[in-house]
Amino acid sequence: MQTRRLVLLVFLFGALLTANAAPNLSGKWKFNKDKSDMGAQSNIGSLVWEIDHKEPKISIRIAQDELDLAISYFTDGREGTGTGFGDAEPKSRAEWKGDKLQTKVDMGEQKISSSWSLSADGKVLTIERVREAAMGNLKQKMVFEKQ
Repeated sequence: MQTRRLVLLVFLFGALLTANAAPNLSGKWKFNKDKSDMGAQSNIGSLVWEIDHKEPKISIRIAQDELDLAISYFTDGREGTGTGFGDAEPKSRAEWKGDKLQTKVDMGEQKISSSWSLSADGKVLTIERVREAAMGNLKQKMVFEKQ
């Protein structure tokens, strides 16, 4: 009887840990323009994100048309940074809220708040974000498919 209880407790504890684990976002992700809603910024051509996710660090290399950008996030409260954004020196923050990643990027004149979610099968990354700038706010939905 004691053995059964111990096995049940170990099983339940393992299931609880698995249920609360943050999803791993690593991989090569291609932007799906047809499934996305970029609002006034609908002129995006080729866009690929390569994500290297090793908790608590998330590093992203962004290839967009002729641009090559990079940004990092830390989910433990540290500030991340970016490169390749012209004169802007982005400062980033991230934290997990359940299985969703909440991010904030401050690029001086522009601020972006995002909520990232991964599909159950791990093949679709959806990012809902708000870009705040002097010209107004822009809500966007970005859909990426794992390659």
